[in-house]
Amino acid sequence: MDTHKNKILNFLRETNGGLSSWEAITHFRCTRLAARIADLKDDGFRIETTMERNEIKGTRYARYFLLGER
Repeated sequence: MDTHKNKILNFLRETNGGLSSWEAITHFRCTRLAARIADLKDDGFRIETTMERNEIKGTRYARYFLLGER
């Protein structure tokens, strides 16, 4: 069984564009991306968080990038 954590890790490995919470919802139906990222960090993966701004609404959101494997 492929868990959200595994799906997120594989996505981060395959893309250079990172992953936002909205993308996690639409791709994996995962509504707790920050918690899964914390789990991955606890497992030893180096993940960077950057804050971005929606140009239209002006809202801020996090985007996560995989920097290194354990």
